[in-house]
Amino acid sequence: MPYKLQFQENHKIIEVIYNQKTDYNTRLMALEEVIHYIKSKEQKFNLLIDVQNIKTLLTTQQEYEFGVKLSSCKELIGAQVAVLKKTQTDQNKFINTVAINRGYSLKVFTCYEEANKWLKN
Repeated sequence: MPYKLQFQENHKIIEVIYNQKTDYNTRLMALEEVIHYIKSKEQKFNLLIDVQNIKTLLTTQQEYEFGVKLSSCKELIGAQVAVLKKTQTDQNKFINTVAINRGYSLKVFTCYEEANKWLKN
């Protein structure tokens, strides 16, 4: 599986960890799982998106569309989103920019502990 979900129930954080080549449909599938989980719990959750080991296969158009989709997802309204990336690369940059420009609350980190701490505060 090109991603896995982990849950920090006590802190209301969902971690999405990408670990290999990931296309548009896979990104949508991960988002659908996150939305399903949030709906099942009937609570707001923050997200920690780990793209340190992702190899994105999205076209620029697909990146744009995914950024728009993230920012318009009603289940994520009010959520804080921490993106964990490697220092030298950011294959999620365009998606992040599109989503942020549409009101998505997102901050990029290079350290898991810092990202997690930010989400817990």
